[in-house]
Amino acid sequence: MLTFTFHYKDGRQVMLNDSLSYDHLDRVGLAGCEVKNGESTILFVHFDDDARKIPIYRRRVEMQQGGAYQTAAYILGWRGHGCGECINCIYDLPTGIAIEQSSKFLENHSWMYSVNLREFEKTEQEQEVSKQPDA
Repeated sequence: MLTFTFHYKDGRQVMLNDSLSYDHLDRVGLAGCEVKNGESTILFVHFDDDARKIPIYRRRVEMQQGGAYQTAAYILGWRGHGCGECINCIYDLPTGIAIEQSSKFLENHSWMYSVNLREFEKTEQEQEVSKQPDA
């Protein structure tokens, strides 16, 4: 089973679980996210460099006909802005399959299609774009 622990610059660590969702995660001061499969770290995504990265996380569930849960995959990564461009680094973490990485969402992919930004993500993105110098 995959677990996701968000690390902060002040040393705090917070694991996503049933009582703490991504929507309620404190996004100020994030340094990165560690993904573990059991006790083994399989991926660490850094958010703490000068690119002012905005974290991206989604859990996607594929349902069988009749609504029964079938399988899940996770999208983890970041979006940043630099040199007047939007830069992405996105990882696809399907359960039991190798990790995939892309610099953009892949609309024809079974899991890595684009996300609908949540209101707090839209606000973060607007703030980052407004900080960029005019080209």
